[in-house]
Formats: sequence, structure tokens, C-alpha cells
Amino acid sequence: MYPLYRFLSALYTIFIKTPRIGGASRPTVWFHLSSLGEISSAKGLMDIFLDSGYFVFTTVFTDAGYSKLKELYKGQKNFEVVRFPYDKPSFIEDVFKVKHVRALIIIETELWPNLIHIGRRYARLYLVNARISDKNYERIIKFRSFFGDLLNSFNIIFPQSTHQKNRFLEFVNDERKLMYIGNSKVDNLSVNKKSLIKRHEIGIPDDEFVVVFGSVRGKELADIVNITEHLVKKEIGVIIAPRHPTRVKMLEDMLNERKIPYTKRTKSKYKKGKVFIVDTLGELRKFYYLGNVCFVGGTLKDYGGHNVLEPAVFAKPVIFGPFVRNVEDEARGLIRYGGGIMVNTDNELLKAILELYKNRPRAAFIGENALRFVESMRKVSKKIYKAIMEDLNEKTGTLF
Repeated sequence: MYPLYRFLSALYTIFIKTPRIGGASRPTVWFHLSSLGEISSAKGLMDIFLDSGYFVFTTVFTDAGYSKLKELYKGQKNFEVVRFPYDKPSFIEDVFKVKHVRALIIIETELWPNLIHIGRRYARLYLVNARISDKNYERIIKFRSFFGDLLNSFNIIFPQSTHQKNRFLEFVNDERKLMYIGNSKVDNLSVNKKSLIKRHEIGIPDDEFVVVFGSVRGKELADIVNITEHLVKKEIGVIIAPRHPTRVKMLEDMLNERKIPYTKRTKSKYKKGKVFIVDTLGELRKFYYLGNVCFVGGTLKDYGGHNVLEPAVFAKPVIFGPFVRNVEDEARGLIRYGGGIMVNTDNELLKAILELYKNRPRAAFIGENALRFVESMRKVSKKIYKAIMEDLNEKTGTLF
């Protein structure tokens, strides 16, 4: 099947212009990722390789990811980022030859067949923060042999959770290739105080108890609005950040139907007694910082869950529903440390919030436990780097 894929991809990409690439004066590590989301998985590891003296060559698929990496590594001499020209065989061959790539590190699920098949002839291959989403799983399972061959090409796969490790076991022949260390995104959960919003800057009283509902998915909105109606009556502040901007209108309609007043981030500051809707992108963490209690969406209905550690890094008590398969290890860890609360229904969610509202010292204590758990999970990137270096040294000798 792969020979046919390579032939067709060569025809398809024949007129696609490839970016210019120069040689590298030092050992090169090639990172490949898709977009903005994968940068948080890769950045910690990239920084370590750069600090260790390697040349980091990066390909990224989207304009947003390309722009962000250019911004992050502006002025870095040993870093180069280019747009990935689909899966063009000639470009891939040139990079390995010109850059003398010793290690190819692919982030999460960027499984391009030519990149992997050609790459395994020239370098050691690593899949970092590896995950197979439910959607991709359904596709991969239909082509088990084809994708199994790709996954077995990697020298080490670093799954981002034990759930993902078990999923990869369905396709990887040698379990020793699977090394679960943790989710490398944790290393990127730093607190940059200059980028945060202070309560007074957007009109939130310092003494107001605020609940933040973050990454709320479409099927969860009705439950969250039901809860919000109770909270507003008790003069508890509510901030709601839908996962997708397209759901903002749906949320507004639901609030209007209940005659619950609200303001929006793009229109006005926070108003006491009114729900505050975050209708912007990339600001959720700033609003987690402002809350007394944070609920992470995608967990009350069967979406698999979103990053439960984002509020934890600000020492906030984290509440989530039962559907956490995408963040299972993090959710279990928060519960184990006493920093997270799992609820099964919207009624349980309301009850948990009200209990913390009545006992603010307990809420603060749970938040401190959440932060303790985050700190316990740090340095995943360093551990992955060490494992890669041990593998490279064992198989190919030192890079220098």
C-alpha cells in the first residue's frame, strides 16, 4: 500500500513549491508538528535540545503554528522553522541529506507516511506526547496494517497517558517501544504574571466569589446555564468560556431565554450580577486565574475532557465530570492529591460549587493541593530528552 501512496503523493506534490533549506553546522534534530496546540507539547523538548547545542529544524503544517514558532524563537541562530509541504518525498529526502538529521521527533499524531518511511532510513524516530484521538482511532483501525507499519517504525513512542499507551498497544508489536513518562504539556504550564489579567482591570471586585466554566462544549451548555441560574441568584460571579466561538450565540440564546443578564469580553467589562462570556480565543488561562473555583469542560458529557491542569497551575480547585479519558492520569492525580473533584451530574456540580462557596478556606486548600500535583509532574521533557539521548548513544554513538 505504501508504494502506491508514495507514487500518488509524488504526483500530487510535484508542483508544490518547497521552502529553501540550508545546511547545519552541528547535529540536527528535526521536529515535526501540526499547529499551535502541538507547540505546547514540543517547546520544552525543543528548548532542551537548543540549550544542549543542537540545531533544531522544525516543520509545521499551519500558518498559525509557523507564525508562533517564528515569534518564540526569533533571533535563535540554531533554530529554523519552515512550512511542511504536505508529504512531498523530494523535500523530505533533501532535508535528511542536507541537514544530516540524526533524530526525527514527531509530535502527537502527525503520521505522514513519506516522512516516516524515508525518515527511518536516515535517523532514529520518536513519537512524543503521542495520542490517538477517538476520531483517528476509527480511521486507523480500518487500515490497521498500514498504520501499524508506520507506528512500528518508531524507535520509541512516548504516550501522553496510560490510556493512550494501552491504545498504542493495539498496533505496536514490541511493548518495549512504548515509554510512558507523562504529558510534556505540563512543562509549558508556566505562570507569566505579566500576561495575566488583574481583577480590577476588567471590573471584578476583589471579594467576589467567581466560578469559571472553561472549555464548555455544546452538549454541556444547557447544564451549565441551569447551574448558572442558581449561582446568579446567590450573587456568585460566573464566567463561561465556550470551547468553540461558534457556541457563543447558542449560549447567548439560552441565557436570554432564562432572562439571565450577561456581558461579553469583546463588548464590555465584567459587571456584577451579570454572567461574563469569554468570546475570544487564547485567553482561557487568564480567566482561570481570576476564578475561585474552576470547572473544566468536555467532561460532563462524553467528549473525553480538556486540560484539567490549566487552572491547577494557578492553585485553583478543579472540578470536572466523569468523562476524562483524554486526561485520565491528570484527573486521577488531582483527586489523589486532594486538588480535584469529580462530579457525575449537573446537580453534583452545583452542589460542589456551593460547598466551596460556603467554605472559602477549604476551596483555597484544595487549590494548593492542585498546584502541588502540577509541580510533582514537572520535568517530563527532561526525562524524554534523557531517554532519547540514551537511545541515540546506544544505537549510533554520541551526536557530537
